[in-house]
Amino acid sequence: MNRAWISRVVAGVAVTCWFSLGVGADRQLAYEPTARIMVGPAGQSVTAEKRKLQFFDQTGKTIAGRDLRGNELISFPVGGGDVIGILRYNDNAPTTLTPVAFELSDLAGNQLYRIEQPKFSSVVVSPAGNAVVGLEGVEGLPESTLHFYDRQGREIASPSVEFYQGGRFSADGSTFVFATAREGVLAYTSEGKAAAAFGKGSVYDLSADGKLIAIWHGGSLRVYAEGKRIAAYPTDESVRVVAVSTNGAYFGWAGPRRAAVYAKGGDSVICEITPVTAEANFRSLALDNYGKYFAVGVDIDAGKNQLPEQRHLHGQALIYTHAGGLILQKDLDYEEWNAQIPAVQFLADGSLVVITRHETHFLQMPVQRIDD
Repeated sequence: MNRAWISRVVAGVAVTCWFSLGVGADRQLAYEPTARIMVGPAGQSVTAEKRKLQFFDQTGKTIAGRDLRGNELISFPVGGGDVIGILRYNDNAPTTLTPVAFELSDLAGNQLYRIEQPKFSSVVVSPAGNAVVGLEGVEGLPESTLHFYDRQGREIASPSVEFYQGGRFSADGSTFVFATAREGVLAYTSEGKAAAAFGKGSVYDLSADGKLIAIWHGGSLRVYAEGKRIAAYPTDESVRVVAVSTNGAYFGWAGPRRAAVYAKGGDSVICEITPVTAEANFRSLALDNYGKYFAVGVDIDAGKNQLPEQRHLHGQALIYTHAGGLILQKDLDYEEWNAQIPAVQFLADGSLVVITRHETHFLQMPVQRIDD
């Protein structure tokens, strides 16, 4: 029987779930532990291994591939997308890296456009492929420049920023949100115009249209709609991840020992879960596109007394309803691990993707999806 988990619903009673669920995987995609992987919204996937870039369709069939040079860096959209970026440098020496070309590719391996001699040395790609931001300079420096490009690869803006610390696009590419050491979290339009400032924040996520953003910092989850703060929820948990549903109707956070989900316009948490064993801790959180379910990725930590290579070997992916019912549990075994493993991601059709260092599971929900 699978491990027992407790789901505590604030408005109701404690529910203990003792499920032995027969969870079937649509398919599994295996790869080298050193590989990086991205899963697109429709279930396509891309793997970047040491010397190989491969593209797979929704069934796991290889549809394209190419050799990777040592001077090429692959950029995946945060949260997955329909494109990838390939930034090529002049050579492999870390002290003389000069960008010589940037390519945007679709998930069939087709080049959409190419920029010769780009001004930037690192890049952020929008999931929809309609916008790209390149950083001229180095993250953390007092001053650097963000170069904004449109769908055709034409530069349309180049604002200066201070102490840039990385950013991401909304799913539709309309909004670019990034953190700075001095001004906190900022939002720009895809045209490179300043749109909003949110104050300090270390962990954040945003809706598909970029209109709602949730930010955790200093013991509080702050929520903004179209640049204005609409709510703040205190928490004493050290939050690792913040998630916002595609439509912005729900948002939540996960720390090592707790995860919570809220509804836009609500005064308090609608569901909170905690693992029942000291070895289990939450590593990732995802909210589905229909406002019915949320998923957590759980690592089972064998403890400091274990050898490093034997400490993180097992995990789980769990799906809950917003009422606190556990409806899916997938037990995981892995040989290598990092702090984001296991990662969970809902696809557009409501199925769940679970990513580890060496394989990706595509799981079907064991219940009928409710779209209303």
